[in-house]
Amino acid sequence: MEYADDSAYGQSAWQSPPDLLTVDGDDLHVWQVDLSAYEVMIQNFRAILSPDEIERADRFIRPVHGHRFSVGRGALRQILARYVSVQPKELVFEYNEHGKPSLAKPNESPFSFNVSHTGDCAVIAVGRHASVGIDIERYRETMEVEKLAQRYFAPEEVSSLMKMKASKRKEAFFRCWSTKEAFIKVVGRGLSIGLSNFEVEMEPARPPCIIKTVDTLATSDTWMCKQLPMGDSIAGVVAVEGNLGELKLYHYID
Repeated sequence: MEYADDSAYGQSAWQSPPDLLTVDGDDLHVWQVDLSAYEVMIQNFRAILSPDEIERADRFIRPVHGHRFSVGRGALRQILARYVSVQPKELVFEYNEHGKPSLAKPNESPFSFNVSHTGDCAVIAVGRHASVGIDIERYRETMEVEKLAQRYFAPEEVSSLMKMKASKRKEAFFRCWSTKEAFIKVVGRGLSIGLSNFEVEMEPARPPCIIKTVDTLATSDTWMCKQLPMGDSIAGVVAVEGNLGELKLYHYID
């Protein structure tokens, strides 16, 4: 699989979006959303949500989680509306059997998208690819990564992890987990694939990639991955079906 060069992307790569948004060819846009920054504007976001989205937000036991869902979903609607030239409230979503969302009639478009969040941070990927998957994972200091890897990862990944210095394993584990989640999301089959049934790059100093897939999927070079510059406490990876051109990173600003 072809490696993408991540060295050109630091935290400063996240920019304010231009007034006119266009996605050229194999380029991909990724938006970062601070879910805590807009809690005072929660009613503005709820006003553009669908009835079922409001119901989902209200089902959360803790209000902060409902607020984050409302902000994240409202931001997704506002972002996608800029690409398809409709009002955010008019967007209609549909879901495949594994829960992956896409735009439904009458909003069908050449754009694919995917969303991930961890705590009060969310990311949204938008492109013209046949499929896109994105995932971010916040490091958890108390997590026993060796035990979890042995339970969920492929044998080759576990072997690579255990050969690393203990101080390096946390970063490697979460980068691997994020790559795996991005992959199952771009494939669109959810956890039915089985996290241990395919292998990804474990070394965090190398670009993320899919090394080996299950027999029922296309070859590993069908997908291309890119690491996201999420800072020192969050791992982030985006994956697309096909080639990945320029990655443009935007801060969501309402």
